[in-house]
Amino acid sequence: MIAVKELEGFLPHRSPMVWIDYVIPSIGDSGECVVVLDESKMYFTKGELRQSSYIELMAQSFGFINAHREQLAGRTEMLDQAFLVGFDKVFYEDAMPKVGDKLIVSVTLNRQVGPVSYINGVITNEDKSVKYCSATLKLFSN
Repeated sequence: MIAVKELEGFLPHRSPMVWIDYVIPSIGDSGECVVVLDESKMYFTKGELRQSSYIELMAQSFGFINAHREQLAGRTEMLDQAFLVGFDKVFYEDAMPKVGDKLIVSVTLNRQVGPVSYINGVITNEDKSVKYCSATLKLFSN
């Protein structure tokens, strides 16, 4: 696993807005990241992970997976802008993860139209036996 600290130079996100902990190296149009739930992070409110945070975790995972690919290719250019444009087909499970749990954030690129990426995202527990959220996201980056 690659700590996202090694990849922060590729994206405009900085702490405390970086919520991903690790990128699991991958190839192709899919990838996975790991988030170790930390109560001090901004994705928590009153000791619970906000459902809206799942969407941001998927978007950031896609960004850091791509940053890792850029790093492997020897490129060093940082994105000027990266943001969520929209989301659709969101499913939330009733189960809620707890502080200290590890989440696996899996994302797959469906299509790319210029600077816009359409992705599918799924967030599960560490052994993938519980799906917390799935969604389709539209992301912009340049």
